[in-house]
Amino acid sequence: MKVYGPFFFTEPTVTGISYLDMLENYIMPQQQQDMDRDFIFQQGGACLHFHREVTSYLNCTVVAQIGHGRTIAWPPQSPYLTPLDFSLWGYIKDKGFVPPLPATLEELQAQVTEAVVTIDAGLIHTIWDEIVHRWEICCMT
Repeated sequence: MKVYGPFFFTEPTVTGISYLDMLENYIMPQQQQDMDRDFIFQQGGACLHFHREVTSYLNCTVVAQIGHGRTIAWPPQSPYLTPLDFSLWGYIKDKGFVPPLPATLEELQAQVTEAVVTIDAGLIHTIWDEIVHRWEICCMT
């Protein structure tokens, strides 16, 4: 398993079009190079994730339809069921925001990049074990 990124937007505001550009030119080309890998595409519930052109592109590109209104319903804005929110962002913060704190944007990006590089298959498997446990708890209630 592999985490793709990080990707840093340079625009002051990220729009559906700039997000689509990132998907088309950064994320999906990397994933296509790793076609032998299992691929789970996950995004949050931000409005730009559901931009008309983003949705159209993902419907044509990602085989397993995961997300709002798709084959596999992925609950929007549910941090306790979303591994990116309950685990990876905290991990990156713990690794990337240690003293000395970055003084520039470039230093911050370098620290975040270093943190993402340390994510290995063992950590990802641990996170997925936790998400399965959380799903099982939801099914029991």
